Amino acid sequence: MTSSDAAHAHFVELCARAELADLECAPIEPILAELLQFVLDHPEHRATFTEGFLAIMGMGPRERIRTPWETLPFCMHTLRWPEVLHAAKDYMDRATSQNDWRAINVLVDYIGSFEDDWERADMFERYTTKSSDET
Repeated sequence: MTSSDAAHAHFVELCARAELADLECAPIEPILAELLQFVLDHPEHRATFTEGFLAIMGMGPRERIRTPWETLPFCMHTLRWPEVLHAAKDYMDRATSQNDWRAINVLVDYIGSFEDDWERADMFERYTTKSSDET
């Protein structure tokens, strides 16, 4: 197994753990934070991780990865990888042309997560700004 294969396998395993936690109504943010940290710690595998994020959307050369919808925007709000944004916008164009509102609703958050003022960022403790009473 190459190091790229091992990185992809661990990426998939973390996504699967998040999926299981979500199904069990357990917190997923700690697992998403672990996934994000893994990606940040291994920039040499960016191409592999990009394929993983595309697989979350059912795109690219890898088999689809099942994970909570929040996985991609949680990670992309920090990573802001243009190749993932481009893929999400392409997917949005297709979904819009096909009136696929289930996909469109998720893609709005995927694309929005690349913005500093992403309105859904407050779903995650990591991205919650400190309240005024803490100043």
